[in-house]
Amino acid sequence: MADPLPYAPRPINKEIYKAYGAFIDRKRAVHITQHDMVLDMLCVLPDYQGKGIGTRFLKWGMDKADANNARIYLEATLEGYPLYLKYGWKVVEEFVLDYEKYGGAGSQKFVLMMREPQTGENM
Repeated sequence: MADPLPYAPRPINKEIYKAYGAFIDRKRAVHITQHDMVLDMLCVLPDYQGKGIGTRFLKWGMDKADANNARIYLEATLEGYPLYLKYGWKVVEEFVLDYEKYGGAGSQKFVLMMREPQTGENM
């Protein structure tokens, strides 16, 4: 995948961005295999949240994974976490990124999640 940094909203703290990316790379190496799919960067602007857009994006990704009989993995924010639980995702790990270590303020919790493929028997 190409580096998404040039497309990220501005301003951005590049040190936080790099720390998050390095951490995610390490966690993906632990939790996913070459047969799994990754749902990466599912985002909906605040003005459009609560209108089913995120659910449509999510279902699109889950349908692709199910069609390939693949597990699907993502890194959730606390805002998105309830939506994923609703659709059968399971927590594999949680972590907190301390932004202050990288010149930012505060911290953010992320939840690493996985969903098993759904077939006609377990849908």
